[in-house]
Amino acid sequence: MQHSSPKNALGPTLKEIRLLRGWTLKDVSGRLDLVGMTCSIRQLTRIEAQQRAIKDFEILYFCSALEVTQKDLGERLNQVMVQHFSMKKR
Repeated sequence: MQHSSPKNALGPTLKEIRLLRGWTLKDVSGRLDLVGMTCSIRQLTRIEAQQRAIKDFEILYFCSALEVTQKDLGERLNQVMVQHFSMKKR
């Protein structure tokens, strides 16, 4: 089986935040709906699994729904990217 390239870098981080909050995919889908972004449980599953791209403006909705600042999310993403690139150099 051939693995496809990840379609986003934030998916695992969004999942981590969701789990830290003790929220289900249904909870996050509902919270996203409240802030103006329609995103089904299936779409969220695909985002967390890096199988669906995240549009730049969707990041703002995720920040609001997950109660995280853009700065915090950016710092988490930076950590993921540094780890990813350091692993590729090996």
